[in-house]
Amino acid sequence: MREDFMFSRPRHVLTWFCHVPTAFRHEPATALVRGQLQTDVDGYIITVPGTTQTSVKGVFAAGDVQDKRYRQAITSAGTGCMAALEAERLISEEEEAHEG
Repeated sequence: MREDFMFSRPRHVLTWFCHVPTAFRHEPATALVRGQLQTDVDGYIITVPGTTQTSVKGVFAAGDVQDKRYRQAITSAGTGCMAALEAERLISEEEEAHEG
């Protein structure tokens, strides 16, 4: 099951891709972003340590696409929350810079 959500704000488009696997898999579903984001040799998206920021500013990765160690729903929910907060912070900073 896959759902795509898109939220628009002036000057910003937020897209949320949600992939719910029907069976346990041992490789990340990152084909959509290969060649666009930095990945490791196993295909996991590389993020800045301690964040969900990828190699592209404003693009965040969470869950099984960047977590090769735990791969659990609860850790995916946690990094998903981190990604949402980091995206909100980035948007707020950009809006403040644009207004000021």
